[in-house]
Amino acid sequence: MKTWVHDFGKFKMVLDESDKDLSRQVKFTGAYNDEKLETAVIRENLKPGYTMVDIGANLGFYSMLAASLVGNAGRVFSFEPFAHNVDLIRASARENGFDNVKVINCAVSDKIGSAKLYLSPYYSSEHSLFDYHYSTGSDSTENTVDVKTVTIDQYLESEAGDLRVDFIKMDIEGSEGKAITGMEKTITENKNVSLLTEFWPNAIANSGVEPKEYLERLTGFGFELFHIDGVEQRVYPVTASQILDIMKRRSAEGFEDYKEIALGGWYTTLLCKK
Repeated sequence: MKTWVHDFGKFKMVLDESDKDLSRQVKFTGAYNDEKLETAVIRENLKPGYTMVDIGANLGFYSMLAASLVGNAGRVFSFEPFAHNVDLIRASARENGFDNVKVINCAVSDKIGSAKLYLSPYYSSEHSLFDYHYSTGSDSTENTVDVKTVTIDQYLESEAGDLRVDFIKMDIEGSEGKAITGMEKTITENKNVSLLTEFWPNAIANSGVEPKEYLERLTGFGFELFHIDGVEQRVYPVTASQILDIMKRRSAEGFEDYKEIALGGWYTTLLCKK
C-alpha cells in the first residue's frame, strides 16, 4: 500500500494512492469537497470534551476532524469493518498523536456476531452488509469478506465503560436501520445527543427496514430532522413526509452521469437534533 500524509490544517490524514474516492479528490484538489456541508455541521456541533461516535468511518476523515475538535478531554470511537481502512485510520491517529481515538474493526448492526461485507468495486466507502450488485451481480463470495458485528449499546457499556455520547455520525450504506436498533439505550439516555445519518431509502429498504419506519423511529426518539441538502447547498428543517417527497422527486430524475446513483437511487444526509 502506497500512502502519503495530507495536512488539513487542524489535523492530518494518511491517505492511500489506490483509493479512488476521498484520497484521489484530496490529491488533486487539496480538499475534501464532496461533503462540505456535513463537515461544517460537525464543526458547529462538536465542542471540547465531547464524545463522538463515527459509524462507518471509511478512511477516518470525520474521526480525525472530531478528534481535533473535542481535544484531549474528549473521546472518538471510530467503527470501520474493512481492515484496510482500519489500518489507515490508526495510522492517521498516530500521525496526529490522537490518543483519544479508539478504532474498532467491526461493523455496527442490531446484534453481536458476524456478517459478510459486500465489497464495492468503486469505492471502499460503499462497502455494505447488504448486496447491491455493485460488483458482478452474481452470488460469488469472492467479493465479500467476513467481519465482526457489534451494537453501540453493548460496546459502549462493556468496552467504553459508559454510554455518554454527544454526537453520532452514521454512514453505513443501508445498515442505519439495523444500527439504530442496537443503540436505542444510548440515544434514549443521552438527552442532548445529535445524530448525523445518511438517508438512502433504497438501501435501507434492501436491509429489510422501510425508509418511512426509519424516519419515524428517529422522530420517536425526540429528534427534529434537518436536511443537509447537497443539491441546494443548505441545511433546513424537514418532516419525515417532506424528506420522503424530496427523495421520491429526485429519484425520478435522470442519473446519466452518476452510475452509482442509477443503481441505487438518490441518497442524502440528515442531521437529527433533540
